[in-house]
Amino acid sequence: MATRLNGMDAREYLLSMLREHDVVVLDFENSAPTPSFADECVGRLAQTLGFGSFKSRIRMANVPSPAKPLIKHVVMRRTREVAVP
Repeated sequence: MATRLNGMDAREYLLSMLREHDVVVLDFENSAPTPSFADECVGRLAQTLGFGSFKSRIRMANVPSPAKPLIKHVVMRRTREVAVP
C-alpha cells in the first residue's frame, strides 16, 4: 500500500512540474519501482496526459532493465483506458 501512496504523491508532484516545464525527466537511478508504484505514478500519469503527450513530455532515464517491461505494461494498460483528471 505504501508504494501506491508514494506513486500517487510522485504523480501529483510530476503534474505540478509539468505546469512549469514542457518536459520532465524521471530518473530511476538507484531505484527499483514496484508494480504498485509504477502503475500509480507512471501508468496513471500516462493515462492523465494521454499517450502522445506523455511520450513528448516525459523522459525516463536510468530505468533498470528488469523494470522496463513493467513500465511499458502499465503505460500501455492505462492509456487504453479512458483518461481521468
